[in-house]
Amino acid sequence: DREEYLALDEATRKNLELVRNLADAGRRDTLLSALDRTRTVGGARLLRQWVLQPLRAKAAIGERLDAVEFLYRDQLLLNDLRRRLGGVLDSERLVARLAMDKAHAKDLLALRDSIRAMEAARGLLDAALARSGTGPAALAEIARGDSGGEARAASLAAAQLADRAIREEPSILLTEGDIIREGYDAELDRLRALKNGSREVLDAYVEEERETSGIQGLRIKYNRIIGYYLEVSKGKLDSVPKHFIRRQSLVGGERFTTDRLAELESEINGATERIVELEKRLFLELREVVKEAVPSILALGRAAAIQDCLASFAWAATARGYSRPTLADEPVLLVSEGRHPVVEAHLPAGSFVPNGIELDAGEGPGKPAFALITGPNMAGKSTYLRQAALITLMAQAGSFVPALDARVGMVDKIFCRVGAQDNLARGESTFLVE
Repeated sequence: DREEYLALDEATRKNLELVRNLADAGRRDTLLSALDRTRTVGGARLLRQWVLQPLRAKAAIGERLDAVEFLYRDQLLLNDLRRRLGGVLDSERLVARLAMDKAHAKDLLALRDSIRAMEAARGLLDAALARSGTGPAALAEIARGDSGGEARAASLAAAQLADRAIREEPSILLTEGDIIREGYDAELDRLRALKNGSREVLDAYVEEERETSGIQGLRIKYNRIIGYYLEVSKGKLDSVPKHFIRRQSLVGGERFTTDRLAELESEINGATERIVELEKRLFLELREVVKEAVPSILALGRAAAIQDCLASFAWAATARGYSRPTLADEPVLLVSEGRHPVVEAHLPAGSFVPNGIELDAGEGPGKPAFALITGPNMAGKSTYLRQAALITLMAQAGSFVPALDARVGMVDKIFCRVGAQDNLARGESTFLVE
């Protein structure tokens, strides 16, 4: 809903250099670059959205500021939370691949690791809120967003299933095998044992035939022409069981086969192909089960992105010496010792000379609602103009601001244009827009 956000037109976004600079349209020297200390891809995307869409509702802004202050005042928690979030991969991209049936085994392991990292981050917040007893009530809803635990439970179940089923270094191709863990499927384990221990399987079988036939000299041999066979010497031919099938006669004895030996030979020769087919089927079944948790994983990822943005605001406030703004219902902008957040970030510490602004649209004398700023080129007019706009915007995005103290009335629109440039095709000239 557009009414939820502070309105910023194209020219304002461009001239305030919120996410792209005027020099080369890059990210360097923008407000986003000064505030972005996110550890996750989802958090970086969301922070960009927060910068471009500041809030208008005082209550919603206050909830963000409460959460940022909670993290800001507990630096150990902030560091631990950021470290945990560093293990969260791009869950939105991974879930998209999963939903489109393009996810391979390593994608599912990446989801597993991300879910575990998100759960660890949530656990840190839970413990910190429990310890404080007076933590912001909104932080639980803002930062966790776990739908009463349902999303968390479904996501953890998907992670556990992927962990139990998939090898640590799986193949990304379904035609190579080497995907499913040992112990996950009994038939797959049997085929692998057959492939890797064919000699042991044959030895166990011939031992069974020795016991039932009493022919202790019975041996299994292999011939490239007739395959595996049982060889019986002439002196033991009277003891040959009925289920032995004669294959070849020799001077010193006979060669036999059995239905079971033929079955084992077929299984041994086809084990590799069957293993690949079975692993493919098991993986596709697994992927379908994990896919059912897509909404839950997205909810968990959204919560992690919000945590990341709040932690980014808290970290920027710590690193840059920002302070919490006071939100006002009346139309005022009172800033004491304010600084331009982007210019300050590229100067040595303490080099930026702070300045203030007092605007008050309320009735009564001594309350200026309008300021006309004049001065020569390079006097700092544009810096001062943008600084006032950026402090207001940061406050309504839920961030601390570069000022000793700031009282910000709720704003519904910001307009900013800096520099003279004609655009006659659109009916704009310097005199009309400057």
